[in-house]
Amino acid sequence: MKKRRAKLPLDDPRWVPINEAIERRYKQTGSYTLTADDLNEALQKAEKADGLRSLERRAGERKLLSGATWRDDLHVSIALFAVEGKGNWPDRKEGAAVFPRQRDAPPICGRWFYVWQPDLDELWPVEAPTVGEQREDDLRPPPRRPGPPPDTERWWGICAEIARRCIDEKTGHVAVPKSENKLADDVLDHLAEIGQGRPSPSEMRAAVKYICAALRKVQR
Repeated sequence: MKKRRAKLPLDDPRWVPINEAIERRYKQTGSYTLTADDLNEALQKAEKADGLRSLERRAGERKLLSGATWRDDLHVSIALFAVEGKGNWPDRKEGAAVFPRQRDAPPICGRWFYVWQPDLDELWPVEAPTVGEQREDDLRPPPRRPGPPPDTERWWGICAEIARRCIDEKTGHVAVPKSENKLADDVLDHLAEIGQGRPSPSEMRAAVKYICAALRKVQR
């Protein structure tokens, strides 16, 4: 296993925005939940030969980030981004972004994160098309709109429990809670209490975001 340099240059064109790493891995996994899990694992192993080193930029400041920073302070997680839609309300597009570890915190703004491209290329290389072959983009099916994974029965059972908690029992009206992360934690605790298999926290948050977004459309 090759040894890594103790320190990388802070100003180098091989630092690429973390969004590029997210989208590259997403094209390989087809799931932002799996993408977030893979990136978190690699970023937390930054000091090891099979880890992914990272850098943070703020105005006038650059610094390397340790694996401990990604274990204790930061993480990549599912996010919903507004995109232009029909009418007066924007549509939502599923993706992933960097979040602080605090509960209910939104994605980080005003700080920019980069990963070291040589590490990225080693972890998840992109295969170049050979002569005479179709480009990868030509072979890829059209992108699927955000929604549940094709896996189905377990996902829909989780979604049904989430939706039940978003309906006012007295009135029967939609009442989406303000804190999606707390809702995700409550459903995880409920599944543990009744002895059902618990999904990963990131999978649960993805389900909560999906159901809450759908119910907010009903509220309109």
